[in-house]
Amino acid sequence: MEPQYTRRERRRTTTIAFFAILFAAAFALFVMIVTGWGPLPMLAVLAGFGLLGLLHYAVWGRREEEEAVAARRHVHRPGPP
Repeated sequence: MEPQYTRRERRRTTTIAFFAILFAAAFALFVMIVTGWGPLPMLAVLAGFGLLGLLHYAVWGRREEEEAVAARRHVHRPGPP
């Protein structure tokens, strides 16, 4: 069975992710300003890898996840003795 997440847990996870992204963006901006925008190409490559990962998940990952959930529902699990 899939765990049911409460609204509070989802909000907490979303808030943590938001602040993590905000902190990472602020840190990257600070590093770029201090070093004279040198790491910008490296960050562009990392962003490209992230977009490729998102595309991969959108095309194949979601479907595979749904198939795995459907397969788990149809697996016979014997009850307690």
